[in-house]
Amino acid sequence: MIKEGSLSNPSGLSEKSLTGTLLVGAEAVFRATERLSLAATVLFGPSMVAVTDSFGTTDHRSPVLLSAARLIVPVTSVKSLWSLYLGGGAGVVSRGGSEWRYYSGAMAPAFVASLGVGAPLYGLGVRKPYPPPRVVMRAEVVDYISRAQFDKGLPTQTTARWHQDVTLSVLIALRLRHR
Repeated sequence: MIKEGSLSNPSGLSEKSLTGTLLVGAEAVFRATERLSLAATVLFGPSMVAVTDSFGTTDHRSPVLLSAARLIVPVTSVKSLWSLYLGGGAGVVSRGGSEWRYYSGAMAPAFVASLGVGAPLYGLGVRKPYPPPRVVMRAEVVDYISRAQFDKGLPTQTTARWHQDVTLSVLIALRLRHR
């Protein structure tokens, strides 16, 4: 994620990179029209950050909070037995923990892009394509693309770099209202 220090002083070089983590969260989807929905998502992960310096590599607690608002558009018919959809919108990536305590830039705006599939979970032997089922199983990949720059106000300030936080979600969606 970031590299700090200068090559003229190798003992001051350090590198920080986030490790993978399980996320918990919630998502609400409002179906505005037959072809357009709005999704709001909040995810939290008790992540770690691997810090590599002249002493070796150590892991430190670094929770991450991801939030987004996306427009979702189906690619396939909403009346089919499975659906494919695309989404795009804006979000925020927030990093916490002692490794980011004295840095500005630990919270950054992000462009959010998503690709997902959904399939209805019908009762035994019942397969009606419409009206939409109350329970749907979904799998979705979401990419939070941000420009991360971390600064302690020192001459060794990091340079701004593109950063991606990618999530893979498998979830059961419950429709609160039938149409």
